[in-house]
Amino acid sequence: MFKDVTEVGKTLAGMTEVVGTSTPVKTAIIFDWDNRWAIKDA
Repeated sequence: MFKDVTEVGKTLAGMTEVVGTSTPVKTAIIFDWDNRWAIKDA
């Protein structure tokens, strides 16, 4: 697991062309109680 996390960190550090840029985004969060209960009881 540690190796995977460090590889992701190296990949993200190498993305210099996007560091500091911004993109307007729209976000929505949907919460479904029935689904939550089903996952909790599984």
